[in-house]
Amino acid sequence: MKITNAPVGAVFSGLNQLHGWRGRTVVVKYGGAAMQREDFKTSFAWDIVRLHTAGVRPVVVHGGGPQIDGLMRRLGLTPRFIGGLRVTDEDTMELVQMVLVGKINSDLVGRINQQGGRAIGLSGKDADLIVAHRHDADLGLVGDVDIVNADLLRLMLESGLIPVIAPVATGREGETYNVNADHVAAAVAAALNAALLLELTDVPGVLDGDGHILKSVDRSSLEELARNGAVHGGMLPKMDAARRALDAGVASVRIADGRRPHALVLALLAPGGVGTEIAG
Repeated sequence: MKITNAPVGAVFSGLNQLHGWRGRTVVVKYGGAAMQREDFKTSFAWDIVRLHTAGVRPVVVHGGGPQIDGLMRRLGLTPRFIGGLRVTDEDTMELVQMVLVGKINSDLVGRINQQGGRAIGLSGKDADLIVAHRHDADLGLVGDVDIVNADLLRLMLESGLIPVIAPVATGREGETYNVNADHVAAAVAAALNAALLLELTDVPGVLDGDGHILKSVDRSSLEELARNGAVHGGMLPKMDAARRALDAGVASVRIADGRRPHALVLALLAPGGVGTEIAG
């Protein structure tokens, strides 16, 4: 069923409000609890199609951590993380591919297409879209991105398609790697010279030590927040991804709460945006 009315106030008055984003590439990392509620999934798909219809060039990179954790626990396995990254042995890698490529990617593509879009599902192994090497830390089959096939993505965007990417990569010797979705999104945004990397997650933004949302933060402040423990766990890869994207020339990075209905459109249209803007 398509959404025909989206009650988000004045920011939703018409497509012309997106004219400033027309022709620009926006890479959206979609993950966390925002992926688990049916109404938010439909809202997200509707937003992606609205942006595309308005001439924005969206690329979606999705996660799936909670879903992977759930399957592992049902099978009697215990998820393990170091520095916010999943320790991935061969059995875990098989489950990661099942959940990310076999379930989440195809479901998200279907939802976007149901809303009138032309989404195409990809993993990093398709046409060597993402080539990675083994992460320096002892995390098993966890990879760091070496190369993104930007030409393939540009061809899809120019053909009116919406790429939806699962963060599974290929190695130079044919290995399969689990790559943190935040890092994949940063690498894709850098390769496409994106105007915005938007991280939709399950927190309202970057929080200070007292739990208050920071509307904007620079790199030095991020490092201080990590040192004092305000930024920890799953937020650490997001902060690392933000730094990587900014270093590579991405114009803007924003972290916003994907649990809000139509969070994607609000992040682009609301006065001052929503969430936290991260500056270089």
